[in-house]
Amino acid sequence: MHLPVKVRFGDLRRLPQDYKGERHVVVGKQLPSKNGQEWVEFEEVPGPDPNPQQQPPRLGSVPTHIDVLFVASHPRPEQMP
Repeated sequence: MHLPVKVRFGDLRRLPQDYKGERHVVVGKQLPSKNGQEWVEFEEVPGPDPNPQQQPPRLGSVPTHIDVLFVASHPRPEQMP
């Protein structure tokens, strides 16, 4: 028996371009659904993931949750004010 796959969409708010160090992604805000799709705001936060995945996915396993992050590039130096 397979469980349904849930997909969550959202823009990623990134740490500053000059940030050096570990980072992980969290859900910063739940947004209203759009056309039956779940939308959130993702954000990068400093430091290691406090809940790292314990085991890699098994070959042939089907995920039950997929996050789709939309990432804008950092501005190039000539684009900065």
